[in-house]
Amino acid sequence: MSAGLPVAPGPRGPHDPPRIWGNVPQRNRNFTGRQALLEQLQDRLGTGVTAVLPEALHGMGGVGKSQIAVEYVYRHSRDYRLIWWVASEQENQIVQSLIELGEQMGLQAGSEISAVPAVLDALRRGEPYSDWLLVFDNAEDPKEVRKYFPSDGPGRILVTSRNVQWSSTASSLEVDVFAREESVSLLRRRSPELPDEAVNHLAASLGDLPLAVEQASVWLAETGMPVQQYLELFERKWAELLQSDPPPDYEMPVAAAWNVSLERLREDRPDALQLLQVCAFFAPEPISWDLFSAVRGISVPQELQAALDDPVKLGRAVREIGRYALARIDHRQSTVQLHRLVQRVLVEQMNPQERAQMRHAAHQLLSNADPRNPQRATFWPRYSSLLTHLRASNAVECEEGWTRRLVLNEVWFLRARGDYSAALNLGERASEIWHDRLGEDHEEVLAIDQQIAGTVREQNLDLDRAFHMQAELVDRYRRVLGDAHENTLQAQSFMAGNHRIRGNFYEAREIDQRVYETSLAEFGPDDPATLLTAHNYAVSLRLAGSPEKARELDHDTWQRRVEVLGEDHLYTLTTYNAYLLDLQEVGRYEESLEGYEQLAEDLREQLGGDHWFTVQVVRNLCVTRRKKGDHEGAYELSTPYISLVRNRFGERSRQYLQMAISHANDLRQVGKLQEARQLTEQALEEHRGLYGREHPHSHAMAMNLAVTLRLLGENDSALALDQEIVDGLTRTLSAEHPRTLLARMNLASDHFALGRPDRAYEIDAAVAEEAARLRERHPANLAVQLNLSHDLRALGRTEESGQILEEALSTYRTILGPSHPATRDAEKGLRANADIDLISL
Repeated sequence: MSAGLPVAPGPRGPHDPPRIWGNVPQRNRNFTGRQALLEQLQDRLGTGVTAVLPEALHGMGGVGKSQIAVEYVYRHSRDYRLIWWVASEQENQIVQSLIELGEQMGLQAGSEISAVPAVLDALRRGEPYSDWLLVFDNAEDPKEVRKYFPSDGPGRILVTSRNVQWSSTASSLEVDVFAREESVSLLRRRSPELPDEAVNHLAASLGDLPLAVEQASVWLAETGMPVQQYLELFERKWAELLQSDPPPDYEMPVAAAWNVSLERLREDRPDALQLLQVCAFFAPEPISWDLFSAVRGISVPQELQAALDDPVKLGRAVREIGRYALARIDHRQSTVQLHRLVQRVLVEQMNPQERAQMRHAAHQLLSNADPRNPQRATFWPRYSSLLTHLRASNAVECEEGWTRRLVLNEVWFLRARGDYSAALNLGERASEIWHDRLGEDHEEVLAIDQQIAGTVREQNLDLDRAFHMQAELVDRYRRVLGDAHENTLQAQSFMAGNHRIRGNFYEAREIDQRVYETSLAEFGPDDPATLLTAHNYAVSLRLAGSPEKARELDHDTWQRRVEVLGEDHLYTLTTYNAYLLDLQEVGRYEESLEGYEQLAEDLREQLGGDHWFTVQVVRNLCVTRRKKGDHEGAYELSTPYISLVRNRFGERSRQYLQMAISHANDLRQVGKLQEARQLTEQALEEHRGLYGREHPHSHAMAMNLAVTLRLLGENDSALALDQEIVDGLTRTLSAEHPRTLLARMNLASDHFALGRPDRAYEIDAAVAEEAARLRERHPANLAVQLNLSHDLRALGRTEESGQILEEALSTYRTILGPSHPATRDAEKGLRANADIDLISL
C-alpha cells in the first residue's frame, strides 16, 4: 500500500513520518488535455474540500472525473506526505479503506469499525501527518460520505461524483466532455496518421465523450482498421441501439463504441466476453483475480469454464480484455475493474437467460471466495471486499445455499467489526426475502434471524425486542430441529445471555447448565459447540456467585480451545480473559495481573486500542491493578480509556458503564471523591434507565456510590442507600450471594459511622460466618474480619477484638503483602470498604 510511489519523495526531516501512498489507481499514460481543469483544481483545493462534478447537462459518467483526480494526484504527489484513495460508492468501502489507512499510519487502531474515529481524529489533529490528501472517488451520497471527512483538519479532500448536490457543500469543479482538440489529440496519440477530416468526424460521432474516445482510440491502434471502416461499424451499432429503444439516459456514444469491440470478442474470444459479462454484475470497483482462481462447480458457458479451469487460458482472456481497453487491468494489485457505463452496455446486450446465468455465476464466484471464518480479523479485508460485490450483484436474491451462507457470514463479519447498523440492514433484507421464498422453518432463515437477534442484543438499543426475538427463535429451533440439535442448544445459550442482561442470573445459570450438559453428552468435550456452551455456562456461574467453579470450567475450556481453535482465535482469547477474571474474583490477584498485562499488550497490537475486546481486557486490567494495590497505575490507565470508550461506544453502552464504574472506583482510591461521586451518579442514572432499578448491576453501582457518600461524611444518605441495596440484592440474588454479603458489610459500616456499633456487630458477625463458608482466605473475608474487630472494640470486647485484628493483619500481610494499601489502612486502624466492579454479562 505504501510502496510504488510515482516520484522520489521530497526531503524528509529527522522526525517526519514515512510517506503513505495508498490505493491510488494506475496512472493513465495516455492522459490527454484537461490542463485548465487541473490548474483550477489546484487552485480550488486551497479551500479544503473540492468536488469534481460532471457538467450538469450530462449528469452521468464517462467524462473522466476519476481520471482527472488520478492525474492530479500523480502530478502533485510530492506536495503531500500522505495520499489515500477511498472508493466511496458504498459506505462499507469507506470504512474498510480508513481502517487500512489507520494501519498504515501506525495508529494500532485495529480491524474494527471503531478504528475509523481514531483515524479521522489523527488526521483532524494533523498527527503524525499534517500534509495529507484524501480522495473520495464515486461519492454519490454527500450526507453519508461527509461523515468520514476529518473536518477542520490541516489536509485536503478531493471528491469525484456524478451528484451535483456536492456543489452546495464543496468548492465544485464541473467536468464537461472533451474539447474537440482534446478528442483529436487523444485519437492521434496512438494513431498519429489519422486524416483531419476523418478524425474530426469520428470525434463528433463519439460526442467528444472521453470514455468513448479512449475506446475508439485503442481499437484503431490495436486493429489497424481504417478510420472510415470503424465509422461504418460504429454507425451500424448506433442504429442497432436505436432500434432497441434505449432509455433516455443511455450513453449512446459509449454503447456504440464498446459494442464494436465486444462484437470482435464475441467472434474471436468468447471466453473473454463471458468473463466481462460476469464482471458486469460486480460493483464497478477493483475485482481481485483470486476470485477466478481454482474455481470449481459453477454454472457458466463452456468457453468460460475452460478459461477458469486453465490459468494460461484465463491469462490470455484477461490480456485480450486489456488489449482493447475494455477494463482497467492493474497488475500491481492483481485486479480488473469495469467502468459502470461499460457494465451497463454489457448487461443491456444480454438476453434474460444470459443475464440470469451470468449473475448467478457472479454469486457462485463470490461464495467460492468466502473464507468461511468471519470472526477472524485477518479475513475482514476479504469480507469487506466481497461485501461490495455481494451488494452490487444482489446476492441476497440468490437461491443457492453457499451464496446464502456467504450472506450469513457477511452479517456475522459486520457484527464482529462492530458495524451493527450495516449488519441489521443486510440481515433484515435477507430475512425478508428468505422468509418469502423458503419459509420461516428453513435452517438458513433461522440462521439469519439468529444473526439479527444477536445484533439487536449487541446494539443495546432495544433489549426487550432482543429478548422476545430470542425466545421466539428458541421455540422455532425446537420445533424444526429438536431439543438436542446443536443450533437449538446454541439458541438456548443465547437466551441465557438475554436473561443475564435482564439481571436474571439464576435463570441464566439453569439454562446454561442444561445446555452445557446436553452438549457434552451429545457432542463430546472438544466439539466447538460444547466449548461455546461451556464458556457461557462459566459466565453464568460467575454472576450467580460461584467464581471457583467458573475458574475450573474456564481453565478447562481455554485449554481445549487452544487445541481445537488455536491460541489466537477470538473465542480462545475471550475464554482466557474469562479465566483471568475468575482468578481476580477468587482473590488470586498476582496471577490475574500478570496475565492481563500481557493480554492487553497483545490485543492493542493485534486489534487496536479501541476494539471492543481490547477495551474489555483493559478495563479488567485496571480493576486488577487496583485490587493488587496499584491505585495510581489503575487510575493512570483508566483515565484515558474512559474518554476513549465514551467517544467510541457512547454513554448508554455497556462498555462505557462498566468502564465508568471502574474509573469512579479508581478516582475514589486516589482521593478524588467528588469526581468519583459525580461519575457514579451519572452512570447509575443511565444504568437504571436502561436496565431497571432492580438489576443487580444497578444495586452494585449504587453500593459504590454509598461508599463515596460515607467517605464524604454523608452517613445518613449512605445508610439509606445501602439498606435499599441490601434489600434489593437479597430479593434478586439471595442474602448469601457474595455481592449481597459485601453490601451487608458496607451497611454495617454505615451503622458504625452513625454510632451504632451494636447493630454493626450484629450484621458483621453474620456476614463473617456466611462468607467463611463461601470464600475462605479471600481478601473480602479479611475485610469483614477487620471490621468485626472494630465493632468488638467499640463494644468494649477488647480481648476478642485484639485476637481477630491480629489474625486479620497477619493474613493481610500474607495474602496481599505488607505494602498493599489495604494492609497499611488496616494497620492504621481504618475500617475496610467494599466496592464492586461490574462483571461482563
